Amino acid sequence: MVSMRAVLSLVACLVVLAPHVRAAGKEATLNFEVSGGTWKSMRLKNLPKGALVGIEMRTNGGVTVSLVDETDHQRAPNFLRPLFSSRVDSKISFSVTTPAAGHYYVVFDNRLAAISRSIKVTVQAARGEPGGRSAPAEEVLRKFEAQLNKIFIFEPFPIHARRCGVATAFVRDAGIVLCAEYAKKLYETLGDKQRASDALVFTLFHEVGHVLLKQWQYPFHDNEEVADEFA
Repeated sequence: MVSMRAVLSLVACLVVLAPHVRAAGKEATLNFEVSGGTWKSMRLKNLPKGALVGIEMRTNGGVTVSLVDETDHQRAPNFLRPLFSSRVDSKISFSVTTPAAGHYYVVFDNRLAAISRSIKVTVQAARGEPGGRSAPAEEVLRKFEAQLNKIFIFEPFPIHARRCGVATAFVRDAGIVLCAEYAKKLYETLGDKQRASDALVFTLFHEVGHVLLKQWQYPFHDNEEVADEFA
């Protein structure tokens, strides 16, 4: 696999990249219930074009979460072009860059269940900044992708490192994004580059697990515990 020196370089690149987010993000956490056979939506008002929206969600049972623009929300819950949509059994985190200014909606669809679901969702939003990628970090990830191809059989998918406005890592458009803020948080929390590297590698393989298990048509590819076991 990629050498530990390369992984340490990746952590260093991401930690350096993180402080340059243009604007501080706004965060809100909500707890609510979605009754069986129904759906609820949460409006994100007046987001600018290029805003970075991060969603972290926990639920006590299967529910579908989608992020849509105002036009698509008028068709709710039968969306045509959601910016993001996924079935969630326990928890998920993802991030989307808004393609245009306007209102956006996070929709929680529990129509397939007969019982209500408890939802806890944290939303963070920050203005994005062009050129938010780290060239050295991207180079390390290209080497990682090459090594991954020597171990597993799969359809190639991209892995990127960039500023996101939120401290997370996520799967989007069949690819993976490692947020610089997440690496910075690991380093600040653990206080050691080696330990931060270990945690970052585990996170990377966790997200790789989601992608590969979905490609291989594994029935529980979106389950967080299964992805942890893969990692």
